[in-house]
Amino acid sequence: MNTIIHDPSLPGLATLLEPQLLMKTLHSLNAMPVLSKAQITYIKYKPATNCLVGYQFGTDTSLFDGYARALRHDAYASVQGHASQGCIQLDQQALELRFFPYDRRLPRLRVLADAQRKRALLKRLFPEQPEWWHGHLERLAYKPERRYVARLVVGHQPLAVLKFHTPDAYVAARRAATVSYTHLRAHETDSYLVCRLLLEK
Repeated sequence: MNTIIHDPSLPGLATLLEPQLLMKTLHSLNAMPVLSKAQITYIKYKPATNCLVGYQFGTDTSLFDGYARALRHDAYASVQGHASQGCIQLDQQALELRFFPYDRRLPRLRVLADAQRKRALLKRLFPEQPEWWHGHLERLAYKPERRYVARLVVGHQPLAVLKFHTPDAYVAARRAATVSYTHLRAHETDSYLVCRLLLEK
């Protein structure tokens, strides 16, 4: 890890890869609730180019996902000053942090932050199962800027698996689902979402 931390092209990398240091930096901004936990869940590193690190953050009352990118100063200049909802930029370190569901390359995840929009999505996917429309989505896997997988649960019963993809990956994922899924499936092109039902054997 020391080799990565000292990559001189990425000034924010040491902060990015040290959870305690990252929490301390965020606390100094007074821009979010006090964190009690920051755990690395995913790392994608391109030497001298960028590093993306997935995190699970925690407060005294909740857990939530997020991720951060360490960039070269020239690459950071192209995004500097364009922080949107759910995004924090640290200019001096050329770091950009994003918190779920405000993923840069999975924009359709944002529907999950709004109860009405999430219900409308589930209604479109499962028009004949109204009892599912108020179901709870449990995270199964999350690779920031690549894929988000959740399980739809209603009354402690898992009923379906939903996979959100990037626009580029969606077409291949839908094609693979058509070929390989033996269970019933649904999809929504506008949300880059492929879903399979969990049916009793």
